[in-house]
Amino acid sequence: MIENRGDSFSARDLFRVINPATPGVSADEVFSPEELKNNVSLSDSLADAGDMVDKRGGQEYKKRLGTLAVEIADAQRCNDTEEVSRLELEKQDIIDQISSTHTKKGKSRKMLDSHKRTVDAIAVCIRRALKEISESDPHLAAHLSDREILKFGPVNSYTGDGSMIWVTVSANSVPRLDLVTT
Repeated sequence: MIENRGDSFSARDLFRVINPATPGVSADEVFSPEELKNNVSLSDSLADAGDMVDKRGGQEYKKRLGTLAVEIADAQRCNDTEEVSRLELEKQDIIDQISSTHTKKGKSRKMLDSHKRTVDAIAVCIRRALKEISESDPHLAAHLSDREILKFGPVNSYTGDGSMIWVTVSANSVPRLDLVTT
């Protein structure tokens, strides 16, 4: 992005050029085998992949919780502690599942599609790089941390602010960027 100041790149384009040696992110972690096989593109869908639990599934959870409440009460009346424990575990499993598929306000969470996973992976890589840069060059990290200068998300770009000039240098056939401050 720095070499192409002002140009925009999709998250998918950037993902394709991530060095496979980059720790923590690989194509296998971001895309399903089916998506890799079919080379799903970002333009396929910019929307979410739907609710994690559909309306019917939510109703089934609520119905089962109601049934469990009755069964737990019956087991308690019969002093069947083993059955109470089993039913309480099932109830907790359902509550955990509902919690993982719904927001705190009760709205159904959306499943992430390949586009969202790609955008998230690029953001993780950029943040990781900024953290590493900050350890060796805080001034440069501060410059790159300005979201008006380095934009990342579905569309990514480096616009710069004119205060720094980047020069591409090739040393031992390995290109690198050197910074010349103005």
